[in-house]
Amino acid sequence: MSDSVKQIVESILAINKEMDVMTSYNKLISEGIESASSVSEQTAASVQEIASSIDEHIKAIADVANPAETLTELNRDLISLMHKYTL
Repeated sequence: MSDSVKQIVESILAINKEMDVMTSYNKLISEGIESASSVSEQTAASVQEIASSIDEHIKAIADVANPAETLTELNRDLISLMHKYTL
C-alpha cells in the first residue's frame, strides 16, 4: 500500500508542476493580450487624431477655396467690363 501512496503523491506532485507551468503560460498569454490591447488602444487614438487633423485641413482648404472662387468670379466680371471699354 505504501507504494500506491508514493505513486499517488508523485502523481500529485507532477500534476502540481504541470499546473505551475500552465499558470506561467497563462500569465505570459495574459500579458501578451494586455500588451496587444494597449497597442490597439494607442493605434485607435492615433487614428482618431489623424482623422481630426484631416478634418481640420479639409475645413481650412474649404475656407481658402470659397474666397478664391469669389475672387475668380469677380475677376471674370472685371475682365468682361474692361472688354466693354476697349478702345
